[in-house]
Amino acid sequence: MSFFLAAFIGYVLGCGNAAYYLVKWRRGVDLRVAHSGTGGATNAGRVGGKKFFIATMLLDALKGTAAATVGLWLGGEIFYGLAGLFGAVLGHIYPAQLQFRGGKGLATTWGGMWLINWRIALTMSAVAVAAKVLDKKLARRAPATQFAPLLVPVAGRLILSAYPLISFAVLGFDENSLLILALALTMLARQKSN
Repeated sequence: MSFFLAAFIGYVLGCGNAAYYLVKWRRGVDLRVAHSGTGGATNAGRVGGKKFFIATMLLDALKGTAAATVGLWLGGEIFYGLAGLFGAVLGHIYPAQLQFRGGKGLATTWGGMWLINWRIALTMSAVAVAAKVLDKKLARRAPATQFAPLLVPVAGRLILSAYPLISFAVLGFDENSLLILALALTMLARQKSN
């Protein structure tokens, strides 16, 4: 029962889409119809600049940390913290009040992972930096063909593909790493070019 309660509370927390509400409040713009149409930090940065990007990243990370904290408090084990985090990511990606059109969940996951297992979070931060560098290099070298959009936005996909592998290495193969795999697959399904 604690698992489902943690996931439900996480979902409710996750529905608080920082990018959407921040941009709507300060700029009067609905992110769901601006630029990429996602309710995440990158799109908030496009509309409002670097300050909006940073504020959204921090708020989304805090949302993930809060959801994981609630799960840990309810169940007392990492598995329940992951349930809260998984719920928050689902709420971030599919917020009911925004017609299920939210962000991608990367910052929310990252914030929760610092609480769940800092080694995974630190490793994923290094992967994210490397992936971003690779993204920039590919963007410069991608041929101007119909396949270029498939080659360029690899950072998010690379990060998400590495999550389960790193969690298996750090946690071993158990129910926690399987839940992280499910989390990564859910976010991977949501990825599209920004």
